[in-house]
Amino acid sequence: MELTDKDRLELLWGEYRYRHEHVWRVIFQITAAATVLAAAPYLNIPITKGVDLWGLALPVLATALIAYGIVSLNAELKLLSLIRVRYREIQCKSLRIEHNSESRFDFTWRVRCYLGFLFILGVLHVGVTAVRWIPHVSSLP
Repeated sequence: MELTDKDRLELLWGEYRYRHEHVWRVIFQITAAATVLAAAPYLNIPITKGVDLWGLALPVLATALIAYGIVSLNAELKLLSLIRVRYREIQCKSLRIEHNSESRFDFTWRVRCYLGFLFILGVLHVGVTAVRWIPHVSSLP
């Protein structure tokens, strides 16, 4: 049985919506987990003082989590882009809805920029924590 354009649109819309929501959910989860892990050295000064440079373990883990998120979301973002292109093709053909040509600043690009920025912040945070915070805490009485 051949699918109509309407059926294809409905299938693609369901798939697009699922992928889009999944990407947002993962972005929020990565951001929340990385924030909690990165903040850990600041929560209990006596513990941070006692573990010295081991206090970097959680901020490093936060940065690694962000890197893993970039890699794992990359495949999902590629699939989402393919679905979006196909959906718009059928939408244009059957409903005569024209979309501007794909902008290079589309959702996929913005997600990658956000995660890249988050990763850079994570690396900088590890550096600042190692150079400034842990030595400061270690020198406290």
